[in-house]
Amino acid sequence: MTIDEAQSVLFDLPSFADTGALAYKPGLERMKSLMEAMHRPDRAFPSILIAGTNGKGSTASILASITTAAGKKTGLHTSPHLAFIGERMRINGVPACPEWIARNVERFARSINEIGASFFEATTALSLLYFAEKNVDLAVVEVGLGGRLDATNILNPILSVITGIALDHTEILGETLPELATEKAGIVKPDTPFLTGAVQPEVLSVFRKIAANNRSTYHVLKDQTSLVNHEDSSFTLQTPERTYPSLRLDLKGDHQKRNAALAIRAAEICAIHSGAGESSIRDGLGNVVGLSGLRGRLERIHADPLILVDVAHNAEAVEVTLAAARTAFGGVSHVYIGLLKDKDAGEIARILSDVPVVVSTVRISSDRGMDASELASLFRSVGLHVEDENIVVVSAIDRFLKTSRTNEALLVMGSHVVAADALVWSDARTSETRTNLVP
Repeated sequence: MTIDEAQSVLFDLPSFADTGALAYKPGLERMKSLMEAMHRPDRAFPSILIAGTNGKGSTASILASITTAAGKKTGLHTSPHLAFIGERMRINGVPACPEWIARNVERFARSINEIGASFFEATTALSLLYFAEKNVDLAVVEVGLGGRLDATNILNPILSVITGIALDHTEILGETLPELATEKAGIVKPDTPFLTGAVQPEVLSVFRKIAANNRSTYHVLKDQTSLVNHEDSSFTLQTPERTYPSLRLDLKGDHQKRNAALAIRAAEICAIHSGAGESSIRDGLGNVVGLSGLRGRLERIHADPLILVDVAHNAEAVEVTLAAARTAFGGVSHVYIGLLKDKDAGEIARILSDVPVVVSTVRISSDRGMDASELASLFRSVGLHVEDENIVVVSAIDRFLKTSRTNEALLVMGSHVVAADALVWSDARTSETRTNLVP
C-alpha cells in the first residue's frame, strides 16, 4: 500500500472536519477495540492529556518542546494536521514517515473498518501505536473534541491539563460554560493531578468538584504563578518551584506566554517524567517550532510584504491573534478569513470591525464551510470593508504580492483548511527557492 492509498483509506472514514456532528462518534468502545487489535499501545508509555477550547495545541507543543530539550524521546499527538497526515504523530518534532503510515494502515485497515472507526479514532490509534513502537519516554496528547467521550481519553494519563473554556461546539458539548467544563473535565482520572489555566469562577467551581470526586491534586495556574512581561518581549515567571527570569518564547503574543506558563507548570508537576529543569525550559521555550514541529501560530511566511498565517477560528482566538499581531508586527492591513458554519461569525465580525483592516472571505470546499458570500454580507452589515469574496487562498496571496503597497501586511486565518492552503503555498515557494539555489 502506498501513502496515497493509505490516506484514501483514512479519508474515506467519517470525518468531523468534513461533515461535523454527523461524523462525531462519542464513546470509547471503538477505541478500546482498536487498542485491543493493536495489542494495547495505549499502555506502553506515560502520557499527558491536554484539553481546552483554545491554546491546547500550542500548550501541548510547548510542553513537548521542553521535554525534548530535556533529552526525552517525546511523542506529540495534535489535530487536525495542516499539510500531511503524519503531522498528527510527531516524535521530537518530526512527523511519522509516509512508509510507516502506509504499512500500518494496510496492516489494520480491516480492523478499522470492521470496528466502524471514525477518521479521528483511526488516526489517534495510529498515533498511539507509533509512540509505542518507537518507545517514547512520554507522549503529550492533545484532546480532539470535548474530553469525556473523546478518542484520546482511552489513555490513563499521569496529568490532565485543561487550558481554558470558551463557548465552542455548543451543539455537541453544551450551551453553558459549566456544561462545557464538565465535558472537558472527563479527562480527569482518579488519584492523578489536574492542572487548568481557566479563570472563570463558574468553570473553576465545576473543576474543583470533579477533582475532589477523583481525589485529584488540583492546580489552578492563576493561583500558583505570576507572570511579568518585559519591554524586550521576554517575561519572568514565578511558580511554586522557582522563579524563571527573562524567559524568551519563539511564539508571538501574550496569549502564548500564558500557554507557556501552563506548559512550564505541567512540566514541573511531572518533572520525574518530563525531566524538566530550568535549562530545558529555557531551551524548549526558545525553540518550540523546531523541537515540536508546531506551525500556523502567527507564522510568518513572507517578509516583504509581511504575510502571517494563524489557525485562529473562533471569536476568542481571533481577538487574541489580532492583538498579538499588533504587538509583534505593528498590526495587519488585510485579512483573508474562512470559517466553518458552527463558528460565531457575528462576534468575529464585531471583533474585526474594531480594527482597521480590509477583509476578503475565503471559499472552503467542505460541507461544514460557511458560504463565503454570506460571510462577506455579514461583514459588510457591520461596516467592514470587504475587498473580495469567494477567494482561493493561493491565487489571492500571489495577487497580494503583486499589488500590495508599502507597509501593507496580510493575515490569513480561520479554519485549519485555510491556514493549510497558505502554508502549502509557502512550502512550495521555499522548496522552489532551494531548488533554484542548487548549482
